[in-house]
Amino acid sequence: TDRNSGIMLFETFHFFDNNSITIGSDYKQFGGTANRGAAANQLKTVNELALYAYTQQQFFSKLTVSAGVRLENNSIYGNEVIPLAGVSYIHNSNTSFKASVSKGFRSPTIMELYLYAPNADLLPERMMNYEISWLQSAFENKLQCELTAFIVNGENLIQVAGIPPAMKRQNIGSFNNKGIELSGKYFITKDLTLHGN
Repeated sequence: TDRNSGIMLFETFHFFDNNSITIGSDYKQFGGTANRGAAANQLKTVNELALYAYTQQQFFSKLTVSAGVRLENNSIYGNEVIPLAGVSYIHNSNTSFKASVSKGFRSPTIMELYLYAPNADLLPERMMNYEISWLQSAFENKLQCELTAFIVNGENLIQVAGIPPAMKRQNIGSFNNKGIELSGKYFITKDLTLHGN
């Protein structure tokens, strides 16, 4: 039986031209009671409280710089600092570029910790993501394309290991993903659009 609740509060301020600053907080509580396994009839609850700030500044109507930081407190794993930063540049009405770097963080779920191949000693997954993108439009904006290259470096990926019935979730170490994404959209008429990626 699952139970989830939470609340989010945030406010955006505009102290000067072409700038926004958002400050916020959110609180989540999730958990429940299991009807089988080692966690049967035990109430398990995890609390997460986060504080964050994010700012965005535009320069000369072409360059936008953004940065933020989130402090996440998990009742099992303690504090985690999660930063991000990005920049975008509008070359002209048809061409723009974007780049970003961000940290990812995911704590194990109640199910991963206590049910179905459980492991109460799991560590959170962490990753760093690096992206650069080229956005291009043509034919009076009827054709829109985006090309993105990315690198993801992570650790503590959670995966089920073993053979049934002796299965257990484990942190399997580090991982590295690299790739290219291409997406496109073509507006044939105002009512018909082709898109693919």
